[in-house]
Amino acid sequence: MTVNIFAGQVLIALGRLPQAHRETALLVYAEGYTYAQAAEALAVPIGTVMSWLATVRAALVKLK
Repeated sequence: MTVNIFAGQVLIALGRLPQAHRETALLVYAEGYTYAQAAEALAVPIGTVMSWLATVRAALVKLK
């Protein structure tokens, strides 16, 4: 199954998330940080990074 998602839709979805979630997504998905590196950069536990990214992915899934 092919899903057409436009960059604008992704940006709108990310914009609706809390700032910490957006920053985490950008660090990991755009900048290529590992979860550990993102956790260090954001001064949060790695589990928090993993949780925030799960929230981001759930928001993006709703775009389908």
